[in-house]
Amino acid sequence: MAAAAFAQPAAPPHFERGVQLERAGDFAGARAAYEQALAIAPGRVDALSNLGAVWLRLGRASEAAASFRKALAARPDLLQIRFFLGLALYQSGQFAPARNELGQVLAAQPGEVRALHLDALCLLKLDRLNEGARLLERVLAAPGAQNAQAAVTLATTYISLGELDKAEALLVGHSSPAVQLAQGMLLNSRSRHREAEAVLEAAREADPKLPAVHNQLGYTRMLLGDYAAAIEDFEKELAIGPKDFQATANLGWIHVQERNYEKALGFLVEAQRQKPDNAGLAYLMGQVRSSRSEWAAAASNLEAAVRKQPDFRAAHVLLARVYARLNRPADLAREQALIARLNEAEQMRNAASGEGYGTATQRPPP
Repeated sequence: MAAAAFAQPAAPPHFERGVQLERAGDFAGARAAYEQALAIAPGRVDALSNLGAVWLRLGRASEAAASFRKALAARPDLLQIRFFLGLALYQSGQFAPARNELGQVLAAQPGEVRALHLDALCLLKLDRLNEGARLLERVLAAPGAQNAQAAVTLATTYISLGELDKAEALLVGHSSPAVQLAQGMLLNSRSRHREAEAVLEAAREADPKLPAVHNQLGYTRMLLGDYAAAIEDFEKELAIGPKDFQATANLGWIHVQERNYEKALGFLVEAQRQKPDNAGLAYLMGQVRSSRSEWAAAASNLEAAVRKQPDFRAAHVLLARVYARLNRPADLAREQALIARLNEAEQMRNAASGEGYGTATQRPPP
């Protein structure tokens, strides 16, 4: 959005200098020039929109959103600015508000591919994977679509949904670090973890700033039991995005496995702040509270876990122990009966595979 896209009065010199600096890649200088232009004419839509774009370039999504909102207050009909407001909200982690803005763009332009793609990414961030996959399919079906990024994102979504053959078909004919990332995820889903590690290392070497590559390497090394290397990988991801959910949650999980409960607590509190309805996090927090003999708090966490996931056997087992500590015999008896039924059902499911009861409690969170 480096040039004035909208009809305006003759621009003051500050604005023109901002455009020149933005085109030259001097985003800090462009920001200062646009702010000087706005000090003279606070309602200039072109200066407000360009300033928002510069804030995005500087990684300041909240400031970008504020600038785009001011521009839209003057010209609510400008869909390009509304799209960029959606982008700024997405980048600041406000996925539902971002969808509200994108919905207005798509209501006016139903086939707007960029808005469809970003709306799909919002749905994925909100754990609405099936809906996100359907939107990405629409993006790829658009006339003349050559969107490799959407193809890779859809492939990784298919992997999360367990549709591995669909994911593999999408990756055929593509070659990039992002494709290698998806291929590593696919190999992990097929329990070929050593191969996945090599592919993901190659992806990271090719593009160390590739989103999620450190997370996927860390997850692979968790599956291989190399917790020290996994911790390093997740810390690298947090250095790029300090609030990254997967890195935060997985570090909490590792520290619980290693019984380093005090370290785990900080990561789990942040992960729960981002996803308060996650049953796995509630269970991990129950483990931490139990380690500190905070039995009432542990019961509250574990009750939340089994409400959200009634067949969560490990959570029921720990909850029974907590009820015993709290001297709640009726609740203990109820949990023991539930555990017996879950054991019977799990024994039937695992008879062919040979997988034992304890395995699931040792798996990393998704």
